[in-house]
Amino acid sequence: MPSRRDQVQAQSIVQNRMVCALVSADPDAADNPHRPLGTGTIGGLLVATLIIVGFAVYGYLRPGGSTKWQTPGSLVVEKETGSRYVYVQGRLRPILNYASARLLLGPEAKTVTVSAKSLAAAPHGQPVGIPGAPDTLPTAAAGVGVWSVCAPVAVDRVGRQDTATTLSITAKPTGTPVPADKAVLVSSGGEQYLIQAGRRLRLGAPWIARVLGGDERAATPVPANWLRIVPAGPDLVAPQPGRRGAAGPAIDGVHRKVGDLFLVRGAGDTVRYYQLRSDGLAALNPLQYVLAGADPAGVRGGRSPEPVEVTAAGISGVRTAPAVVTGPEVAPAIAEAPPEGAAWCVRQPMNGAPPEITVDRPAPAADAVVDGYQLSRTDRTADAVSVAAGQGGLVAAGRFGQPAGPGWFVVTDAGVKYPVADAATAERLGFAVGPRPAPPELLDLLPTGPRLGAGAG
Repeated sequence: MPSRRDQVQAQSIVQNRMVCALVSADPDAADNPHRPLGTGTIGGLLVATLIIVGFAVYGYLRPGGSTKWQTPGSLVVEKETGSRYVYVQGRLRPILNYASARLLLGPEAKTVTVSAKSLAAAPHGQPVGIPGAPDTLPTAAAGVGVWSVCAPVAVDRVGRQDTATTLSITAKPTGTPVPADKAVLVSSGGEQYLIQAGRRLRLGAPWIARVLGGDERAATPVPANWLRIVPAGPDLVAPQPGRRGAAGPAIDGVHRKVGDLFLVRGAGDTVRYYQLRSDGLAALNPLQYVLAGADPAGVRGGRSPEPVEVTAAGISGVRTAPAVVTGPEVAPAIAEAPPEGAAWCVRQPMNGAPPEITVDRPAPAADAVVDGYQLSRTDRTADAVSVAAGQGGLVAAGRFGQPAGPGWFVVTDAGVKYPVADAATAERLGFAVGPRPAPPELLDLLPTGPRLGAGAG
């Protein structure tokens, strides 16, 4: 009986004959068909090892052999340090900031990251670029957003009020709008103003605030650069009749005096108001009628003039004077002061909509504007500027619905505006589409960086 060893050898012989028959078509071939395969494998491994060792030796003797960074128009970034260069006339020249790189290389510039060893043998030159230019730029698709200018008031230990102006640029509106039937009473530069329906009306006298239901002492102090954001409307003053107290014509059989007030009731509940002026009878709106009656200049014998109700027939023969209708038709209610931590704000969407007065939280103190390198500021610059991520872009000083003016700026999320030399410069910075308009009063709130234009090198 065959042993286990004999069985294993017999099986090995059978398998070898089968392999020979498949590989060489001869089951009784003398050479082992596995021998060439093994020899080739070992030889290939030896050749691959020699190639790898050769490249290693070459890399050791000549480190940093990559030259792809020498392609014209490339922004070279050193991998280990993050330093940026441009390759100009056979030299690596440090670039001061990203905006300068765009101006030198154009919007199609390619960024190439290279090891320090690859750059070690290259000669270096002097830095190029615009000192103080931005290191990040908004994209062409960035939104100009909604601009909100707030006027927070701080009170010190002795009760003195300190005002400030803050600017926030956000993607969506924030804050709570003041109702349309209410107005905001503020003071600036010794004057008082009523702000309603997106306009500021200067009060012609301190007593007008009391007539409106407010108090001149309760007016919220605001800085001049905040007030400038609100478009100016007409002054809110009492009508002046001229030659007050002089004899006038007879109305309803009674001789009247210049400055007298009248009302005429019509059909239903309609009431028309008039004042006798030196040049005739002038129509008043309800607010003017109230102001005329409260005007201290019209006091006679310690009493304000009482309005006289007359008939339409009684005034039909009296010469009329041109109506001077300014300001609101009726006296608005004065809005309550903002709660602690909030302030009066002017919200200006950049889509041409009129400004709104809101109650909102101002930009945080951490965003205070500080004196920086190559930054300039004026007395119109805001005290703090906050720009949300993804906001900013190319703007031009101008009014909505009008052609863009010559002053172009790039507004970055750092809260700085940079003057742009021309349309070609804007295109090299990545803005192929023209600027969006921005009121000059709002642009004045941003600190100004260096001019971006030709000569960045």
